[in-house]
Amino acid sequence: MTKKIHPMNARLLQDLKNTTMTESAHKAAPAALPKAAAKKSQHLSITLFKADIEKIDAVYALAASNGKRVTTSNVIKLALRTMTVTPNLLNTLDEIRADDGRINKA
Repeated sequence: MTKKIHPMNARLLQDLKNTTMTESAHKAAPAALPKAAAKKSQHLSITLFKADIEKIDAVYALAASNGKRVTTSNVIKLALRTMTVTPNLLNTLDEIRADDGRINKA
């Protein structure tokens, strides 16, 4: 009893038999994948002093007393977006570096 093969399967089997390893190795490469979209944000790791943490806690308390919840990330973004970039920031930077003690004033 001979098993009947569907014509499509027979054609596929014949194509496989006719294909050699060198033929299959020289096929065109697939098109490159599209580039991933640029990230909206970047993960950072920072070290804060006790005074900085106390200010963050004060913002938490202010937000909570007004029915809002904030994260440390929200507080840092709030500080960055509300500050004015002036030469006075350099004086504050010197104070931060003096508190840290690890970083030169360069």
